[in-house]
Amino acid sequence: MTKRGIFQCDLFVAGKHKNDESNSQQNYVQHEAMTVARSAGTINQLLTHDVLANDTWFGLKPNPAHGVVIGKIKPVRQKWALTPAQACALLAQLKLKARTMVAVDLTTGLRRGELEALQWEHLNDKTGELRIEQHHYRGHLDEPKTEAGKRMAIIPAEVIALVREWKRVSKRTKPSDFIFATRKGKPPSGNLILRRHVYPACEALGFPRASWLTFRRTFDNWLHKNGIPAKDIAEMMGHAEVKMQFVYTVGMDENKRIAADRLGKELGGLENKLGRIGQFLPVASNRVN
Repeated sequence: MTKRGIFQCDLFVAGKHKNDESNSQQNYVQHEAMTVARSAGTINQLLTHDVLANDTWFGLKPNPAHGVVIGKIKPVRQKWALTPAQACALLAQLKLKARTMVAVDLTTGLRRGELEALQWEHLNDKTGELRIEQHHYRGHLDEPKTEAGKRMAIIPAEVIALVREWKRVSKRTKPSDFIFATRKGKPPSGNLILRRHVYPACEALGFPRASWLTFRRTFDNWLHKNGIPAKDIAEMMGHAEVKMQFVYTVGMDENKRIAADRLGKELGGLENKLGRIGQFLPVASNRVN
């Protein structure tokens, strides 16, 4: 059978079966699913082995796919991370629940689904230890994204105090309750928290919109800034591979200025041995001439 015939056969069978009222609805759904799967497999075979590999494509020569140049994909929003000063300003703008969620995320680097799935039984509020055991997505709980995602996070004392305050006013504090549960006891919607609280606060402060990925990226950048070993950062963020952490790392002007200041001090320390640095540099007029 030709490649065209395969497509036509699939379409014919699907259409014929749809009009056959004698079959049950269940059989119809199962057959449609098989038809779609078969068609998808055929398309995959055509693209993988025939269209991209052969010189001809349905009688056309040369292959119209050859020589096509795809432009660079540019991100819709520029990646960025908060400085400590920006983070403090943002937290000050948020109400208690949103403030606690953002503070926990900034200091643990949890994925959004991991943050939503946290339960009180996962937290030891005396030691700050937080067990990451599950992930939430659209009403469903599952294991973390990777095996390395099952980990222990440490919440700093300053943020633990904020978590305790949230627990004091929260109406759902049983061990099995979600830490940031909705009024009906379900896992929170991270996107809803962003739209109702974080985005308005960012606009009021003149910041770009911050997301949970922004907070996770911020955590990664702060760890690098403080000289935490790469292996430890990977484990803290739940990465299966050490190199994944560098996907989150972005250049920050604050870090660049700190680096420049440190280099300046290093050179300044040579004054005792070499005299003032300026005496080795030609004056502006000499450089021009």
